[in-house]
Amino acid sequence: MSLTKLVDEVLGGGGVPVDVTPETETTIEACSEIDLSAATSVYVEAEVTYPAGATHAAFIRVYSGSASGVYCTNPIQEHTMPLLAESQRRQGFWVVTGSKYIKFTIYNPNTEHTLTGCKLTVTRQVLA
Repeated sequence: MSLTKLVDEVLGGGGVPVDVTPETETTIEACSEIDLSAATSVYVEAEVTYPAGATHAAFIRVYSGSASGVYCTNPIQEHTMPLLAESQRRQGFWVVTGSKYIKFTIYNPNTEHTLTGCKLTVTRQVLA
């Protein structure tokens, strides 16, 4: 057996980042499902562009599922993106879970400002 690196753009992929309007969260259905059955490690890189006047940091939420398409209603992890108005921010984090599947959402707590250029990329090492 050997390790293989797999990279998936799970939200905002294909060169088309998503926008997140004020006080909303992307839907779990908008995110590609990641199968962790052979994964030994999972790393997520998030990108968010804050507009001028943004005062609240975005949250990246991780949801788990024991079967394909069946997810918990509460996130198993939540990560706060660094906030700097009028800038693109990028941050990575490790996902620790015993679940077979995961998906992600991005929550924008700002009351007046839309987040742009939002994207999530997952890198996992799998046994092959």
